[in-house]
Amino acid sequence: MIDLGFCQIDEIKPEDCEAIVNFHRVTRTVTDLSLAPDLAEANIADGFYDRIWAEHFKTKDKQETKGRALKVNLEGCIIGIVRYGLIPNLPYEPLVKHGAHGWGELHQLYIDPAYQNHGLGRTLFIQATQDLASWGAARMLVRCFRDNSLTRRFYEHLSAQFLCDELSVVKRNGKNFEIPTSHYVLPNLSDYVRQTS
Repeated sequence: MIDLGFCQIDEIKPEDCEAIVNFHRVTRTVTDLSLAPDLAEANIADGFYDRIWAEHFKTKDKQETKGRALKVNLEGCIIGIVRYGLIPNLPYEPLVKHGAHGWGELHQLYIDPAYQNHGLGRTLFIQATQDLASWGAARMLVRCFRDNSLTRRFYEHLSAQFLCDELSVVKRNGKNFEIPTSHYVLPNLSDYVRQTS
């Protein structure tokens, strides 16, 4: 447990899943503004986040890949989450020029809007880089909604380099949605960890 003075960072457990879905309902009011309203609601309505976390714990139990999920707690409430892990196979062609192996990915990083700009996001981002580097990752992939300018600036401020934009297709409630997604990379995790330690 990492004590930040007014909050703690702990491992996420299966019993946290319902609280995480409620947490996403709050953060969506800011993060998903760039999405179509029906997609933003569909993410919640069809149990999208429930499946994400159920799959995370299923994979973790099988020990098929290294991964970690953390929550930031303040007085019993979740005010931030991060989920990251190693990429077993490299599915993104634009990444190959940075190397075909040794990739980690920051899957999710969310901070409750009421607690942003206090360094929590940076703390979780750096924790992810440290863990991924210790597991053997040489570089890290970060993705976000292309039209979410706040998140893009946040990652760029933390030295993530823009790689490319891509149109992702997701299915929610039986309907396909196209989401413009931006890809970023931290090309040298070991150097980044040394500089931020």
